[in-house]
Amino acid sequence: MPNLASRWDRLSDGFDSPWRLRRALARAFCSPVARAVLVAGGVRVGTGAQFFGIPIVRRYAGSRIEIGAHVDFRSWPASNVLGLAHPVMLTTMAPNALISIGDGVGLSGTTIAAAERVVIGKGAVIGADVIITDNDHHVVGAGLSQPGIAPVRHGPVEIGEEVFVGARALILKGVQIGPRAVVGAGAVVTRSVPAGTIVAGNPARVVGWVMGDEHGTGEQP
Repeated sequence: MPNLASRWDRLSDGFDSPWRLRRALARAFCSPVARAVLVAGGVRVGTGAQFFGIPIVRRYAGSRIEIGAHVDFRSWPASNVLGLAHPVMLTTMAPNALISIGDGVGLSGTTIAAAERVVIGKGAVIGADVIITDNDHHVVGAGLSQPGIAPVRHGPVEIGEEVFVGARALILKGVQIGPRAVVGAGAVVTRSVPAGTIVAGNPARVVGWVMGDEHGTGEQP
């Protein structure tokens, strides 16, 4: 009786880790409230979305923020075992900007800022307090104190399906991360990442391959 066994396992887990039970109850209450807040702000939200706390959303008029089905957004500080510095934050910075988050994506205290386009593929998991931005946010050098004197550099960011991004990584403008790639915790990603590779460091570089991926054997390069 696998269904009964599965239910017993979940019940037992609740006794062993009571914070999970409290968290699940709070999520059940918060999810419909968060959905209502997002939809009222012009965000498209798919079915089955789960919210631990209410994300901070700033949508520029005319831009789009699209959230897929069965996503998992963690915004409470204690909703991730690593702890979160702030809620999930989604910001579009121009009228034609797009943030698109695919089905089954998990975000924990993630900051996403798009002046052009940030796309996250299905099943990607983005770790605690990761920052993803497609632009430089300000002009460096002469004219720094004079907004509008020169255009801010930007380039679309695309994160493929089933990518894992470790806690507090930074993904910068123009980066494309291929499916099933892994980005190490704290990495600063300034260049595109091939599918199935593991990158780490500042700046991030390839340090291995995901086991079983057709691009490698899982051994170190």
